[in-house]
Formats: sequence, C-alpha cells, structure tokens
Amino acid sequence: MQTTSLQAYKAMQPKIKTDQDKILAALSTNKSMTYNEIARYIGWFNPNKVSRRLPELLRLGKIKLSEVRKCRVARSECRAYIKTI
Repeated sequence: MQTTSLQAYKAMQPKIKTDQDKILAALSTNKSMTYNEIARYIGWFNPNKVSRRLPELLRLGKIKLSEVRKCRVARSECRAYIKTI
C-alpha cells in the first residue's frame, strides 16, 4: 500500500465504526435498500460513503445481498441489502 493510502485509512479508521452503525440502523427497518437509498435515509449527500462500508459489513456478516431491483433514488438496477442480525 502507498503511504498516502495508509495515512488516509488511519485518519478514517475512528469514523468507520460510526458509519457502519448508521448504515445498520438504516437497514433495521427490515426492508431491503440500495446504497443510494441508504445514503438518502441517513441524510448523506455522497452515496459513495455508503458504498465503501458495504463490503466491510458483508465480510462481517452483518448484512447480506437481498435482490437486484430498480433503485427508487437512482432509477437504475442496483443491488439491495438487508440486515442479517
């Protein structure tokens, strides 16, 4: 890894858990959501912030893929996620 990538990761590390918790709270509604829908629900203007955390939550087993469907925000086919625990 490049030095700048490591620095960015270390700077972001304290916020990762908080961001993951916000995403899990959004998915606690027991309905599947795309990353754009999650971002809108949380009130984040940048949906990429959500998309960066989703692979981590998948690896941890806290969420799973639900379906591929038309996103209500992006109006395109997107993967939807649901909370597992």
